[in-house]
Order: sequence, then C-alpha cells, then structure tokens
Amino acid sequence: MKVIQVTAKGRPLGGVLSQWWHFRLVPFLTSVLVGFLGHTLRIQYEGQEFLEEILASNRRLILAFWHRRLLMMPLAYPTSIHQDRRRGISILSSQSRDGERSASTWRWFRIHAIRGSANEDGARALSRMMKATREGWDIGLTPDGPKGPPQKAKPGIIALAQKSGAKILPVCVTFDRYLTLSSWDSMVVPMPFAQCTIRYGPPMKIDEDLTPHEGALRLTEILNDLEQKAHEDQT
Repeated sequence: MKVIQVTAKGRPLGGVLSQWWHFRLVPFLTSVLVGFLGHTLRIQYEGQEFLEEILASNRRLILAFWHRRLLMMPLAYPTSIHQDRRRGISILSSQSRDGERSASTWRWFRIHAIRGSANEDGARALSRMMKATREGWDIGLTPDGPKGPPQKAKPGIIALAQKSGAKILPVCVTFDRYLTLSSWDSMVVPMPFAQCTIRYGPPMKIDEDLTPHEGALRLTEILNDLEQKAHEDQT
C-alpha cells in the first residue's frame, strides 16, 4: 500500500511547554504503558475466520468496537496477526485537546488519525473517512464515541460502510483480570499478565435498503451480544 497522509494536525492548543507535555510526553508514556501491558498478556483469538474472509477478499475493513474497549484494540487489527504491511488503519480523532492527545498516542502504534468528529461535523468526518478508504486504509471506529451515550451506536458507521463498500467487523477485547475506570464509558484496563480474548463477530450484513438508523440499532445489538459473552467469560 502506498504511503499516504491522512493526518491533519489540529489547531495549536496551549503554549510550547503545554503542547510538549500533553502531545509529546504524555502520549509517549501512555504508549509505553500500553505496549508493556500488551506484551504481558496471554492472547487468544476467537472468530478469526471472519477476519480471514475479509482479508482474503481484499475488501476494506471497518473494525467496530465500544469505546470502553479502546485501550488494547491495536491487538485486534490484522497487522498484529499477519504482519501485512500493505494494510494500515486510521481512526477518527477530533481537533480538541483530548483528540490531539489521542492522535499523538496512537501514532506510536502506526495508527493514523483522520481529524474530525461525528459530534462536530458528521458530513465532513464521513467525507474524510471515505477518502481514506479509497486510498487503501482500513478504519477503526467506536460507534458510541467520542462521548457517548455508552454502548449505543451512532448511524455514521453504517453510512460509511454503505458508501465505501467496506465490511463492518465487530470485535470485543476482553480480560480475565482488569480494572474499570470511572470514566463516561467505564474504560477497561487489563492487569499485567491477564488472559486476553480477542473475539470477532460475523461481518455485519449491510443491505441497500437498510437505513443508517436501523443499522445503528442492529450494530448496537451485535456489539452488546459480544459484551454479554465477555461478561459470561469473566464470571
């Protein structure tokens, strides 16, 4: 895959020292922590055949997962399994302080940021993601992000799949030992050396007559079914 630039730097947020702290040091330290945790986990995959089918068809991929599962999601992207350097993944990141910090963090994992937010300008964000898929990028999306309501999908991901032809692949990354943060999404953070299960569901069927609203309700059910299976595994 050719090297393309889909990252647009956000507007300046604070002075030089503040930018260095928030967008250089904090992202680096976060990436070190996430990388350390990832290397200690005992990882197993379930439903990997669904992923294999999409890769074999050379279709673009939209990896769909709830925001609370975001932290270790780099483990679920195909290059983590196949080391296929012809593929790359992009995420949607707002131009706010949090969005800039997030983009700077994921850059350490070779995850690119498409600047924009469904909450700020849905049409512009959709257009930028469409451009990324045409240029060969897969997309990672949290349908309930960036600020909820938690575990309720928004319709933008359905519109993207219909217009781009990309396949929506639901995924849930779970752990047998973890902490739950007191954030709006109840972010899940694994304990070191925990058992990690990366579970893919069947690619979501997107009919031509499916409305984005109907698709969002269906995707909500699919992802919450994966959450329920995760809960059953942990009890």
